Amino acid sequence: MKVIKKGEYRWVAEELKHVVFANPENQDARNLQADAFEQIVYQIESAIWRNLYLVGAKELRDTKKPSTDLLKNGVLHYKENKPETEADFTLTLSKQKFVGGLTEPEKFRSIVMGNEVTREGNIFRLRELLEDVEKFNPNWNIVTP
Repeated sequence: MKVIKKGEYRWVAEELKHVVFANPENQDARNLQADAFEQIVYQIESAIWRNLYLVGAKELRDTKKPSTDLLKNGVLHYKENKPETEADFTLTLSKQKFVGGLTEPEKFRSIVMGNEVTREGNIFRLRELLEDVEKFNPNWNIVTP
């Protein structure tokens, strides 16, 4: 691409954003956008923005790896691969559906009961977990108390 050779990485990232949103399975577009993000990192002075672009590049390159979310001592832990211990309840779903269920709790039941989700074990354990999830106000103050 000529724009990459010209160093117009922000333009490349912006255009590829539309391609990736239209077809999230297009790994070539995802990799190219990740490359553009990494090149932008070299041009940015702010550590915060560098970190955001690097996290974005990692997310774009991550393929669907099996992972486990384990609740232990009131903390939800993320771990790649399978757990070493037996779970009381196992829910198998995409990351997108999991995050969608946590951000929109009113839709979580329909997501969990959907055909694309696999459920094993005591489903009431999931209910116990969800009862402990606190609802929060996404419009919390950053500067003022």
